[in-house]
Amino acid sequence: MVSERSTQSHNRIKQHDPSPLERHAEESGVLEGFLEWVNAALDALGSLVNAPLAHPPSSRRDLKMPRKIGYIAVPFEIRFWSKVNKDGPGGCWLWTAAKNSMGYGNILFEGKIRFSHRRSWEMANNQKIPPKMVICHRCDVPACVNPEHLFVGTQSDNGLDASRKGRLNTVLPPRRNPTHCKQGHEFTPENTGRQTGGYRMCLICSRASKRKCAKKAWDLKKQARA
Repeated sequence: MVSERSTQSHNRIKQHDPSPLERHAEESGVLEGFLEWVNAALDALGSLVNAPLAHPPSSRRDLKMPRKIGYIAVPFEIRFWSKVNKDGPGGCWLWTAAKNSMGYGNILFEGKIRFSHRRSWEMANNQKIPPKMVICHRCDVPACVNPEHLFVGTQSDNGLDASRKGRLNTVLPPRRNPTHCKQGHEFTPENTGRQTGGYRMCLICSRASKRKCAKKAWDLKKQARA
């Protein structure tokens, strides 16, 4: 129910006479021009909001397209170094973003998850990492991306470097041509056989394994008959 006071207020507004300033604005067309300008501005704003994006969200995974913040394209180098703390101990530049379980930094590059220290070396040297090569740390800090602390080498070089620094629990001697099997039997011509693929095998250990399997099968057969 509308109150009497609100009804009276509505009647006063309805019976209100325009002021001289309002009558002058209506007669001179200033008010109509202002309303036309407001309508044009609203139309332009609506067309801007409803306009399609230059790159729809579904195409932002394009390999050659940089990451975006709104409509601003962010180069990969800026995005990369914004995640680095250059005040680490020992001159290390520590990766502050995502890391794997081993502590190595990860970053999305060309649609793939890459190690941050590998990308740091590539950007510093302006070249791709050679095939079958790895990037090793002189500082032994997995999260470090300082190019001065990185060097390229093979996986063997990486293992030897870790061995020299005492970062490996055990250092196994090379077993390319062992003279004895794991049980200590010598590989003589009489005691050497060949497996599928040409690998050597100890005949003494092979016979012992066959006897063990045969005994186990005989015991199971006896249990089944009992």
